[in-house]
Amino acid sequence: MLKPLTLLALLATTHAHYTFHSLTYNGTKSAPWQYVRNWTDTAGWFDSSGIQYFSPLYKTSFNSINLRCNIGAKFAPETLPVQAGTEITFDSADNIWHPGPLMAYMARVPKGKTAGNWDGAGKVWFKVWEDHPYPVPDPVVEYYRGEFEGYFETNAHLNRTVTFKIPASIPNGEYLFRPEHIAVMVIDNPQIYTTCAQISVYGGGNGTPGPLVSIPGLYKESDATWKYDIRKIVGDGYIKYPFPNPGPVVWRG
Repeated sequence: MLKPLTLLALLATTHAHYTFHSLTYNGTKSAPWQYVRNWTDTAGWFDSSGIQYFSPLYKTSFNSINLRCNIGAKFAPETLPVQAGTEITFDSADNIWHPGPLMAYMARVPKGKTAGNWDGAGKVWFKVWEDHPYPVPDPVVEYYRGEFEGYFETNAHLNRTVTFKIPASIPNGEYLFRPEHIAVMVIDNPQIYTTCAQISVYGGGNGTPGPLVSIPGLYKESDATWKYDIRKIVGDGYIKYPFPNPGPVVWRG
């Protein structure tokens, strides 16, 4: 865990809000928005020095199409070939600062459509990965707001990359791949950071992904995740565990 002096240096270059804008696969990093659908034309802002911030989604987007690939997401110009059973890394435009669950969903493109022209509508999404936040005994101090946020961390906390494995038995075809990080430092006010990448899976199997869910329709305001108080320390100095990740169970493939 990073200590306060390290964090002070880090905060000089981090702005808390982030987006997953490029991919790294087999050691090759793509250009921003080459395979990922660009939504930043309609969201985000720039500070006086030209640094771009990225607005998260909130509970008001639970029933909005924006929850799927973010606000006004546009089809990416290319689709990345990815072998089943291998790992794909999403690069963030800034450090993943806030605590909360990290997850990944996929949706298979139907016949007659391509990853470059399908909107991802319907009960077609399945979860392929999740990282349950874990409690830490020495909370990180968010210096620029004077608040504590680090009671729960994931392996992605304070990183700029997140890596997911494509299930080995997933059927071949084109897919949308949707990473999602949900910041839960304020009770009942989650911040959702998400995008959609376009990939084409080869070398797969005959697995049956599921359970399938719709996005939007994935989350409800009554979900336990939003009610969880990450600042509530129990007697031994740790937070209650496990953290209640939202959404369906993971399909391991």
